[in-house]
Amino acid sequence: MKQCSKCKKIKDYSEFYKEKNRKNGIRSLCKDCCKERIKKYQNENKEKITANHKRWHQQNKEKQNAKARQWYQVNKEKANRDHREWYKKNRITVLEKNKIYRQKKRETRLFLYPKKNKSKKHLVGRLRELALQNIRKYSFKSGEKHPNWKGGISKLRDKHSFADIRYKNWRKAIFERDDYTCQHCQARNGNGKEIYLEAHHIKEWIDYPELRFELFNGLTLCNVCHNKTKNPNKWIKKKVR
Repeated sequence: MKQCSKCKKIKDYSEFYKEKNRKNGIRSLCKDCCKERIKKYQNENKEKITANHKRWHQQNKEKQNAKARQWYQVNKEKANRDHREWYKKNRITVLEKNKIYRQKKRETRLFLYPKKNKSKKHLVGRLRELALQNIRKYSFKSGEKHPNWKGGISKLRDKHSFADIRYKNWRKAIFERDDYTCQHCQARNGNGKEIYLEAHHIKEWIDYPELRFELFNGLTLCNVCHNKTKNPNKWIKKKVR
């Protein structure tokens, strides 16, 4: 028999946890007091414990997954039996969660495909409606208020360049000169690949109107590389220029 140092009750040795570092090999606190102490610590430090658990699982994710797979292969029948028993006990909560999930999925599907009309035309109409809602929502950032405003150059481009026969001939000549190959990543159509090529102006189209249709001011790029040149922070722009 031994007395617990916290609750001061005299209990049997079986009511105490073992500890090798002690002289008698038994802890000073009884099992009930130890459990109370652990619960108190867990309630006071919930965030800290969850953060430590998350960090540990992220660091040992592959190890844990391999261990779980190995355990499941050895104890497949036990795992399936336990899962069936758990499902019997928690069947109502599982069905409620599935019901909520299906209802949300059904609402989104009905928004895009209403019952009356499930055609593609109606889907396009619904998507157009969503686009208009976004335009109304962010209309305060359009035009001169937008951070990427460049003085309305899109109107000039539509008026003069891309419908012009000179631009079409210039674009075709650039592609033929560069053998229909991206001059940065060397990508080209063929071998099951479909690559969209674009003619890039080395000197900006809006800043140098006299060089718009000069061959030395053109370069063949794929659409991926061409998009990178539009961002001044990307290194590709420096390389092309």
